[in-house]
Amino acid sequence: MRCLASNQAVHWLFSHLFSLGKPHLP
Repeated sequence: MRCLASNQAVHWLFSHLFSLGKPHLP
């Protein structure tokens, strides 16, 4: 399940970046 882990990492990264770039989002 490497793909899943990779997807999770990408999602986390995107979430973190979005949070930093857009504090309006959760």
